[in-house]
Amino acid sequence: MALAMTPRFRVAGLRACVAALLLALPAAGVQAQPPELELKVKAAFLFNFARFVSWPARKLGDDGAPLWLCVLEPDLFDGVLEEMVADKSVDGRPMAVRRSARVDDLRSCHIVFIGGRDSAALAAPLEALRGAGVLIVTEAERPLPGAAVRFLIDEGRVRLEINTAATAREQLQVSSRLLSVAQVVRE
Repeated sequence: MALAMTPRFRVAGLRACVAALLLALPAAGVQAQPPELELKVKAAFLFNFARFVSWPARKLGDDGAPLWLCVLEPDLFDGVLEEMVADKSVDGRPMAVRRSARVDDLRSCHIVFIGGRDSAALAAPLEALRGAGVLIVTEAERPLPGAAVRFLIDEGRVRLEINTAATAREQLQVSSRLLSVAQVVRE
């Protein structure tokens, strides 16, 4: 059952969640393989993006259809996403996780995480998802046209960068509450 939240509760809840997640990461540098805590923080952000982003009605489908949180393989999350979304819903829609090595399989998703920092390797998946109404999340080394959200590691903490041009192009509406906790860029 989804809990209806007042705007004040949502703002306070988002700020508390973000603050807790940002403080949870150790100050030490990030290793080549993300540590378990970093993966859990990123998974929590991915889940919460569904709460603070609105998709066009054509993308949502029937009432009660799941919101798909998808990962382009290879996938480093190793079950963490399933734990994060288990038995959870957003606005009456259950959350579901899907993985695929084929970008075309992910066009029906609502949120797609594409791991890896190599910007050149991300160009093809970003282009393949263009126009699908997908919130694309990366860990790229720099902002990329087409990527709506980028996870950054700053002083050992996960930070967010939101590309408002990419979200507008995909007809996604990002809550001002989410924008207030991120660095906003425009291609």
